[in-house]
Amino acid sequence: MAQLILGLTGFSKAGKSTSAKYLRDRYRARIFRNSEILEATLRLWDLPLDRVNYSDLCRAMTRWKGQGVIAAAYYGKIRQTLRSQLGSYGHALIVIDGIRMPGEVRILHTMEEFKLASVSSSFSDRFERINRNPEKDDEVRGMSRHRFLLQHVIWAERRIPWCMFHADTEIQNYGTPEELHERLDVMMERYGFPKF
Repeated sequence: MAQLILGLTGFSKAGKSTSAKYLRDRYRARIFRNSEILEATLRLWDLPLDRVNYSDLCRAMTRWKGQGVIAAAYYGKIRQTLRSQLGSYGHALIVIDGIRMPGEVRILHTMEEFKLASVSSSFSDRFERINRNPEKDDEVRGMSRHRFLLQHVIWAERRIPWCMFHADTEIQNYGTPEELHERLDVMMERYGFPKF
């Protein structure tokens, strides 16, 4: 009876969401996106869903409730989903897409099922993905290399290297989608999960 709460960290366009979707489709993972809480709040205020607003809101929430505020917000829901999946499938896999703060890692590590995976990819590969899938993200379509590089210094992105350094495992995304899928399959086999 395998149980895993897998947090994904890494820079923009490294392949975190692609990895999460593959794990959902092949392993019946339930995905929690860290940005869901921020997105819902920005929508309530009728503010644009862009990186600057996400970062500013994350910074305000963090100042108010600490670096683990987002993880703390869905901690109970993760526990409930874990129990529900065990009853339905005999295993439980939860993927948290977009961990950016050391405080989130600390809170999630209080759950023995939690593992943090760093999704890594070269700057060039990540930049190329912007234009390869332009309909997916209006905000980055046509972005210059310089502007893409500057995204790494906005407040919410600055702590990603800490999270990547403290990851339990690394998922290298330096090739085709099929190669990424193979690496994910190897990792999941190591954690005792069958493919569906």
